[in-house]
Amino acid sequence: MDESGLFFKTSADKSFYIKGEKCGGGKKSKERITISLCANLLGEKEELVVIGKSARPRAFGSLNISDLPVTYKNSRKAWMTTEIFTHWLMGFNEKMKQQDRHVLLFLDNAPAYPTKQFSNVKLQFFPANTTSVLQPLDQGVIQAVKLRYREAQFRYMMTEMEADVSKTGSELMKQVHILNAIHWIAEAWKEVNPSTITKCFHKAGFSPSNDLTADEEIDIPEELNTLSLIIVGVNFAELPTIDADINICITEEVDWSKSATDLLINSSVKEDENSEEEDEAEREENCERITLQEAFSGFNKCRNFFQQRCNSAALQYTSAVEGELLKMRCQQQQKAIKDFFKKA
Repeated sequence: MDESGLFFKTSADKSFYIKGEKCGGGKKSKERITISLCANLLGEKEELVVIGKSARPRAFGSLNISDLPVTYKNSRKAWMTTEIFTHWLMGFNEKMKQQDRHVLLFLDNAPAYPTKQFSNVKLQFFPANTTSVLQPLDQGVIQAVKLRYREAQFRYMMTEMEADVSKTGSELMKQVHILNAIHWIAEAWKEVNPSTITKCFHKAGFSPSNDLTADEEIDIPEELNTLSLIIVGVNFAELPTIDADINICITEEVDWSKSATDLLINSSVKEDENSEEEDEAEREENCERITLQEAFSGFNKCRNFFQQRCNSAALQYTSAVEGELLKMRCQQQQKAIKDFFKKA
């Protein structure tokens, strides 16, 4: 298991992307999330954990957080905290118990992580200052995830600029909201090949292998590289390095002699004490709400586009999308009828 920070928005301010520069405060630090990845030597992946600053970002609208493709948590600085990790670990241990599995979980030696053991999960900590060599996910997995995320982000910008030539790349980057980021990073994690994860474990020395090439091959179209150079000022392949050094977890020591329940309560109290420092970036986030009618209009245009080009591969998915839209329309009509009779 490993965490990594991600600036889900980026800026045209090139000085922001000096390699090795740490992000402490300021506006740009508020446009970040922490992602927590967990996988085993066989390439099996646990659901991605995404940590933001707001308990319910404006971009989420009325959606149910449990319907997100990730496990979403929040903390004041979007860091991994004792509360978040302990809660996740208790759930992971219960999952392993139900599957009758006993696993060894390798972790960095960070204060947020407990030293106590659980019934079906044994924790093993890497020695200090060895993460870059011994942590399997640092051998190419996190880089692959971030590259795929940036690819989705840049393709979104290119599509928007083609639809409206007056829009610029830097403007569109600022319009990216956390819901976009969650879906893009979840899809990026899903697309990482299990064999890539296995190779990264081999590269970190977990098992002998003659193949130490862990980096996943990702074809980078020239237009993406050009766009990255214009907007960000670095080659597309370098994008994973821009947020490599940001803080991702608490740095204060934790008394792990306390029970898990007490740890969760104490951590919650600390979060509440700082609740007044609400994230201004989240409050100012402008997420355009798309109506059901607009969704139907866009869907029909998209379907007609693929029909005119006889793209059967794309058309096979349209029935499922149409079914979901019709279901939502039915639910909306039923709600309108109920509201009418309530007024009567």
